[in-house]
Amino acid sequence: MDKYYHRIDDKELYSRTTFTFDLWEIIKTLVSELKPGKRLIRAIDVGGGKGDIIIKGLKYGYEPFLTDINKDFLEEAERRYPELRGHTAILNIFDSKEVIEFMDKNGFFDIVLCLGLVLNHTDLPKKVAVGFSNLIKLANENSIIVVDFMLSELYVGNPKSIWADFTMTPISINGISRLIKRHGLLLKAFHSIEYDYGEYKNYRYKDHAVRLFLVKPY
Repeated sequence: MDKYYHRIDDKELYSRTTFTFDLWEIIKTLVSELKPGKRLIRAIDVGGGKGDIIIKGLKYGYEPFLTDINKDFLEEAERRYPELRGHTAILNIFDSKEVIEFMDKNGFFDIVLCLGLVLNHTDLPKKVAVGFSNLIKLANENSIIVVDFMLSELYVGNPKSIWADFTMTPISINGISRLIKRHGLLLKAFHSIEYDYGEYKNYRYKDHAVRLFLVKPY
């Protein structure tokens, strides 16, 4: 996976998805409900690529932090957005030891994002569960976790084997429900998403996903 993201084409990295909801406005509402009066709100984007999403949290007064497994992405993010300098780190969310070491150095966060199907970028369902568990560890009590899960890959008129740069592991709605219950999380909002990557290398592919807005209670 690491080798893949070091050679990835921007055409694969960005979808043509049109969202019918505003990520940061939903987060703003939840923050006002869960953390009224708190001055410093720390937000982290796990697997956040080049920082285009997390940097928007600055508009709401949140302190941003960006992680990815690709050092080049993080360096470009710091060039694009000087506010991120000193607030980036390489992190593999599937490596529990690495996550603990990261937390020892950087602490907990009030907003934890893991978007773009990062948790599905693995070869076994149990690894999706490990990645999700590690994600929850990053959150303070009474904090917000926003995560995307891929439910299926939609290959329009093409066999599944034509897009296989690395393994993607879908998860069922029942599987997601079990993960939420296992960690005692509260579901605050739920949106269906279809990531449309258009035509690439003469093929067209899409991912059907859900975006969950969760709360880690006291």
